[in-house]
Amino acid sequence: MNTKTKKEPGSRSPNEIDRHVGTRLRKLRVDQRLTLQDLAGQIGVSHQQLQKYETGTNRLSVGMLPGVADALGVDLMEFHADMDARTQLQ
Repeated sequence: MNTKTKKEPGSRSPNEIDRHVGTRLRKLRVDQRLTLQDLAGQIGVSHQQLQKYETGTNRLSVGMLPGVADALGVDLMEFHADMDARTQLQ
């Protein structure tokens, strides 16, 4: 078993899905020409925290996703666009 990529069940560390969601979040924000400060203010976090979500340093909780999607004016599924099947099954 490769311990570098496999996480223990219940691990709070970001995984490939978290990193993909963060990458999509950044793309959607940039596409709408919003700054980190603009979007962070709309969702109630600091711009530093938002940057950590985008880079995959911190996990964006499922409970926050609907608010982020609303702030960006997109469907929740936009965060999973372009995700390959292997990543979805992790």
